[in-house]
Amino acid sequence: MGQWVDFRTLKEQVSMRDVLAHYGLLGEMQEKGREITGHCPLHDKGRYYRGAFSVSTTKNVWKCFICHRGGNVLDFVMALEGISIREAGKKLTEWLKAPTAQGREAQAESEQEERRTLQPLTFTLKLDSEHPYLAGRGLQCETIETFGVGYCKRGVMRGRIAIPIHNAEGELVAYCGRAVDDTEPPYKLPEGFAKSEVLFNLHRCRDAASLKPGIIVVEGCFDCMMVWQNGFKNAVAILGTELSESQECVLVDAVGSQGKVTLLLDGDAAGRTAAEAITERLVRQCYVRRVDLPDGKDPAELDKAMLAELLTG
Repeated sequence: MGQWVDFRTLKEQVSMRDVLAHYGLLGEMQEKGREITGHCPLHDKGRYYRGAFSVSTTKNVWKCFICHRGGNVLDFVMALEGISIREAGKKLTEWLKAPTAQGREAQAESEQEERRTLQPLTFTLKLDSEHPYLAGRGLQCETIETFGVGYCKRGVMRGRIAIPIHNAEGELVAYCGRAVDDTEPPYKLPEGFAKSEVLFNLHRCRDAASLKPGIIVVEGCFDCMMVWQNGFKNAVAILGTELSESQECVLVDAVGSQGKVTLLLDGDAAGRTAAEAITERLVRQCYVRRVDLPDGKDPAELDKAMLAELLTG
């Protein structure tokens, strides 16, 4: 997973004033009350508009009224350096000795939890790939074999369809269990597993990040598998409706600043709300396209023709 970065603590504890000072830009600015103004360091034209760049020290955010960029300390370092959010976080942590003692304590706890929950498994489950539930969900033999799914007769996912989950490096880190009947809850994850730290299927589709739809983001594992089966091999699942900061970082790293992300979330209120929030977060970091599905539909229910129309039309 690489070096852990406490994004929330960085945004709370690192000031824009300190960042400007680090880059030697503070001396060129004017401070008045709770505002810092000056030319925009992100483009030459801003030098002729000395008040175009504005920092609110109260809110710890910045804005340029010429290039219309803005955001928090991470956004500023990303824009100035042309780097990813994870790289910006690492730089801030190193340069400014952040996070604080409280943040470092939280980081240590999180790193310990990450080691516990995301270590590669030392076992694999023996699964029945011919269980009728799989065919009932529309999965073909090639898809079942590629994703390694099957019915678990014994072990931690006994009585469920077990879906292997890998980290970005392709190491098996967990199994997700799907009930084959009306058992509640329908999905089961191992105790303590941090699903917010991984993107399902990312290790199979990194090379497709530059293709026209880019990386396609869906909600669930079956959505991802069906999109893959219908010809789009570059889908990942966020395992829910919320894109965590860790998932955001991994996703942006995978596509790069010139890469593309297509949001294909469920056609319900929760999916649309999530798509709007995710778009707002990603749009400053990469190209984002949001595809709204018909009411009540999810990607797993779309046939190949409809999916192609939505994603390439």
